[in-house]
Amino acid sequence: MISILRPGDKIDLDLLPDGRGVIKAARPAGTIASFVGLLAGRTQKIATIEEINEAAAQGWIGKR
Repeated sequence: MISILRPGDKIDLDLLPDGRGVIKAARPAGTIASFVGLLAGRTQKIATIEEINEAAAQGWIGKR
């Protein structure tokens, strides 16, 4: 897979033992802490555990 780099993108540089370097697009390093609360305040709906389980089950079988 070839990644296209754009201005402002981050890169990783791996230096090999023979002196060559390999440049590749850096993978985002998000954490679960940064994910928690991502959707907070965007809706007034509070889902029940049953609704969450149903949504997850539908996602696994490809229904939306």
